[in-house]
Amino acid sequence: MSGQPPSDHPPLRTIIKGESQKGSLPILLVHGFGGTMQSWHALQERLAERTKAIAIELPGHGAATDYPGFGPPKVAARAILANMTRLGHERFHVVGHSMGGAVSSLITLFAPDRVASATLLAPGGFGPEINLDILGRFVAATSTDDIAELLPRFYTPGYELDPDVIENQWRCLSAPGVLEALQHIKGIVFKDGVQGTLPLADIGALNVPVDVIWGGLDEIIPSHQMENLPVGFTTHLFPNVGHMPAEEITDDVFSIIAGRL
Repeated sequence: MSGQPPSDHPPLRTIIKGESQKGSLPILLVHGFGGTMQSWHALQERLAERTKAIAIELPGHGAATDYPGFGPPKVAARAILANMTRLGHERFHVVGHSMGGAVSSLITLFAPDRVASATLLAPGGFGPEINLDILGRFVAATSTDDIAELLPRFYTPGYELDPDVIENQWRCLSAPGVLEALQHIKGIVFKDGVQGTLPLADIGALNVPVDVIWGGLDEIIPSHQMENLPVGFTTHLFPNVGHMPAEEITDDVFSIIAGRL
């Protein structure tokens, strides 16, 4: 993946904070299905105190709804690798959430020599089960009220969700073409009512440290999917956390990532 990115990989939008310190590698942050780059804000601010932190927009999201061939996670993984080459980063740490965790796993599988460590938060692809009822209603939303009803389901019951988070989520979803693009992705990634699974044994066999973080109250992807993983994965279960650990337990997630820097 060295050299110039292929011409069929257009640039992806990024939010970049911080600077790489001497001897440090940048950290790539990959959001989940229907998410946004901004969802990493609190964690990215913390990480930027240590090194350059790059939040990237997945193909099929935001301004990338016309990205060529978007939908399969492998397309996103290759697009992101090309984008990191374009940014001049041949080696980096990767952090991925939910579907972004599946994409980050594939980035690691496709280019293990480029990945210093992978931290996967409630990752997709670790088992077939996923709450398609909530996700389906999410990508069929027609108003802020719909998001206000559904978004709390992604968090621990009782978690205080900032109204600005709800407004920002709806603003992103209601941008031209976004909901249609997400419905297209949903039809590919969650075909036949289940999610595809990753070659976990192959990923675990790589010489790359992989941390898996999961909330025991995750209503979207059940945390039992991280039980009995192959050798090569380090697991961190937080019993009283939902599907959004980067926002709910930012300090804990930061500490796990920082331990790999």
